[in-house]
Amino acid sequence: MKKKELIAGILIGAVVTGTGAFAVQYVATDNPFPVKLDGNNVNIQGYNIEGSTYFKLRDVADAVGGFDVDFKDNTIVLTKNSTPTISTPQKDVYNIGETWTVDGQWALTIDGVTETKDRNQFSDKTPGAVYIVDYTYTNLGYEDKYSDGLYWSLDDTIVDNAGFTGYSYPASVTKSPERAPVGATCKAQDVIAVDNPGGFTLTLSKYDSNSKRQSARFYVEVN
Repeated sequence: MKKKELIAGILIGAVVTGTGAFAVQYVATDNPFPVKLDGNNVNIQGYNIEGSTYFKLRDVADAVGGFDVDFKDNTIVLTKNSTPTISTPQKDVYNIGETWTVDGQWALTIDGVTETKDRNQFSDKTPGAVYIVDYTYTNLGYEDKYSDGLYWSLDDTIVDNAGFTGYSYPASVTKSPERAPVGATCKAQDVIAVDNPGGFTLTLSKYDSNSKRQSARFYVEVN
């Protein structure tokens, strides 16, 4: 385990006499244990120092929401948000009909899946099954200086029920994804192909407006 030397505190050696100061050094190691909020994993780094676990105050604020942390005039300042809320905990796996929400960024739901027998004669792929996936996403505040809104496709990482990777398939859909400005909702379809028919897993990821990578896994059950 990688060790980090931290200066945990500075003790004033002789306040009365006005002599020098000295530093006490501790060795900190990364906390190996997961942290859960309301039963769900929270991405927050802890440090073990002398048998106790410590967290950065700003990381705690980001994880639980409800207050901001600042440093002004040599003082740590905690300020309640105008609308304090608990950040939505992330599930391990989302199912059809469940919504993945990143507060202030987006909400995405897999609405349903339909198998299609249509095949693209120009494709060099011979999939075992092709599925049209219906999904909905709403822009809750996502902004990107390189684009005009929030855009989602479902071809990040696809794994079929036998553990083999799937892929996006060239087929026509009635509702292609579009860029949604802040406050707008887009209902879209994407086409997924797998070698082994049946349920499959989608892993979706995107950097939010704060350049923080967000990701979620969806299990798409096929009846």
